[in-house]
Amino acid sequence: MIVILNNKMNIKKYITKDSITAISLLFLFFFTYFSIGTAFASTPLFDYVDIFFGADTTRVILDLTTPRSNHARSVHPLLVLFFNPLGKHLTTFTGSRVTAALLLSTFFGGLTVMLFYMILKKMGFLL
Repeated sequence: MIVILNNKMNIKKYITKDSITAISLLFLFFFTYFSIGTAFASTPLFDYVDIFFGADTTRVILDLTTPRSNHARSVHPLLVLFFNPLGKHLTTFTGSRVTAALLLSTFFGGLTVMLFYMILKKMGFLL
């Protein structure tokens, strides 16, 4: 949200203890999830289908990073519509589909934790 007051951004009122905690949670969980994902990436987990709890990791990586892939078995069409452009650009930037998919999914995993914290804080469940 951007608030413009007299052509100046009043950002000081948004920098609070809660916002710093929320952003810290985002980065903490992003780096935690990313380190776990890179540890799994060095195993044959991403090379075979259904090797880890029946997960189609190769299909999901292709759905996230390849525009002209076969998206017939995608979980939901909005997954491809929303995340494929980001994944395509991350693949171009990183040079690896696996790294791009890891960056994309771990960032949104950390964002989910941050938003959950903010919801609990707003509802009064956290002090």
